[in-house]
Amino acid sequence: MNSTVFAPWEDPEKKPLIRFQNVTKKFGTFTAIDNLSLDIYEREFFALLGPSGCGKTTMMRMLAGFETPTSGRIELAGKNIIPVPPNKRATNMMFQSYALFPHLTVWDNIAFGLRREKRPKDQVAARVEEMLKLTRLTKFARRKPHQISGGQRQRAGQEAARRNPVRADGHPGKDRHDLRDRHPRPGRGDDRRVPRGGDGRRQADADRHARPHL
Repeated sequence: MNSTVFAPWEDPEKKPLIRFQNVTKKFGTFTAIDNLSLDIYEREFFALLGPSGCGKTTMMRMLAGFETPTSGRIELAGKNIIPVPPNKRATNMMFQSYALFPHLTVWDNIAFGLRREKRPKDQVAARVEEMLKLTRLTKFARRKPHQISGGQRQRAGQEAARRNPVRADGHPGKDRHDLRDRHPRPGRGDDRRVPRGGDGRRQADADRHARPHL
């Protein structure tokens, strides 16, 4: 049995998937992010901790392209993405509302982005069924968001958001993964739960964590 611990940040040969280099974000005279440098690796479950106003959402919005850093550099798979518009970035942002269409079923919510990409129907169906099975939502596929629990809505929202996932590497056309990749990893459990509750729970579930600004 392979007992190697998942810790790419300790391997000098590994390159980060996401890199913030001396990033500062100011809103007028208020500094939301102050000279942040941070590396996040492929398949890592990374948690941002801290109270309201410490810069967690600002950091995510800069990664997604909804905010522009005042200074510094943000890289995805080794490439500076600051000039890249949000709709051209291989990232997505999962909002706390889960961003589900209330009039669509769970199945159709997950399929929505795939259909917008004009993928073949058989590919859409296969991908949706795969995601439903992965998140244990198969029996809820034909229900609307208001007919399932909060935790189930969260899982459905995460899978719906995978339509523009973060790239796993810098080679176009390769398989893509987002920050919550559910594939089993050496030294970690196979069932990676969605964190709920306060920072203690998020810290316990994460591979690593950071506090953007206090």
